Amino acid sequence: MELVVGEGVGRIRTSGASGPNIFELTIASSGARIDESSLQCLNAEVAVCLVRGEVRGEVLGEVLVRRSGAWSRAQVPYVASGAYLALHDVDRDGVADVVAVQRACQAEADCSRWFAQVFSPASGGGELGCTPVVPEAESLPGWPTVTPDPSDLRHCGA
Repeated sequence: MELVVGEGVGRIRTSGASGPNIFELTIASSGARIDESSLQCLNAEVAVCLVRGEVRGEVLGEVLVRRSGAWSRAQVPYVASGAYLALHDVDRDGVADVVAVQRACQAEADCSRWFAQVFSPASGGGELGCTPVVPEAESLPGWPTVTPDPSDLRHCGA
């Protein structure tokens, strides 16, 4: 897995059993700043890589998943209004999930309401749930590496 970036352009170059592939990063064309720290991969039987970049106070991300040696793109894009987007196997199924910290406030407002939203690339990018709202991001489980427990997740918006 190799991240190739330029001004307003980003690509992921993969290799494996299915041969070399190049994926254009849609978040780069949306203006997200991508650099060498933008790529996070968790290798397992089903490998997951997240590319993330900041734009206008949010973090945008997209995910590639490798199953049976072939890479494919998962749901695009993931958005974190709380400036945190990372991989963590929340549901402990052996496949990394996407954890996005969200502000439960308008973008311009001083916010004292935060929650983590979790998505599963293994199930096509579907939502696993959200943590309860807390008064500051630092109160989220595991901060600064947000690691919610599956028992803490509820239906988002509930």
